[in-house]
Amino acid sequence: MTDESIGTPVERLASLRETQRLLADEAQSRQEEMHVKLFSTRSNNVFGEPDYWFYQTCTEFAFYQTCEVGSKCMYTQGLVTMDDYLRTCQQTYNITPEEVAQNVAYTNAYYGGNA
Repeated sequence: MTDESIGTPVERLASLRETQRLLADEAQSRQEEMHVKLFSTRSNNVFGEPDYWFYQTCTEFAFYQTCEVGSKCMYTQGLVTMDDYLRTCQQTYNITPEEVAQNVAYTNAYYGGNA
């Protein structure tokens, strides 16, 4: 905004907004690439071993770190959502979202979860 060689304040604002749009498009593209990498290889980690922790989240805890769109989360919202995790449980382990909810309810009842 302080670079007067770009033009008037309105032209500088337009230039800034265009830069922000381009950066947002680039971030969206990187986000989609990361999502494919993260969730397409969920059943095996980088060492080729099964991802037991993720399996356990599907069958017991559902401990997913998300930043949902519209939430008060201060990080990038919508980058990885609950639906992404639940879809991965279904695709990788054939565990439906309803089964995840039932598994968590059972774990909380058995071990005493926060109610």
